[in-house]
Amino acid sequence: LGLVALEPAYALPTGQNIVSGKGDIATNGQQMTINQQSDKLITQWDGFSVGANEGVKFNQPGSNSVALNRVMGVNGSDIQGKIDANGKVFLVNPNGVVFGKNAQVNVGGLVASTRDISNADFLAGKNRF
Repeated sequence: LGLVALEPAYALPTGQNIVSGKGDIATNGQQMTINQQSDKLITQWDGFSVGANEGVKFNQPGSNSVALNRVMGVNGSDIQGKIDANGKVFLVNPNGVVFGKNAQVNVGGLVASTRDISNADFLAGKNRF
């Protein structure tokens, strides 16, 4: 039997669709950068996980900026790597959110919820889930 070396499986967020606000998303290997250009950004994702040795960085306009990340897919979010942001990050996944023991979260504020928030409430600053 021969052993075949497999490429490493990356678990960065996938299938992004910005539905409100301005921003761009770039991936370079094991690092994803989200350059948020508006104070509030809503992105819908097929999946939002961060594997070990991977990272997601939000470059936000300021410390009061908020990025709402809503998962539309069927899998829970598995955060094993690093999330950085100079503002606030909301992660909404009805299938669950798990942070591993080696996960690193360095953000101005974090909300991880299985309960959704409407786009209108989020944009109006009404954090009702």
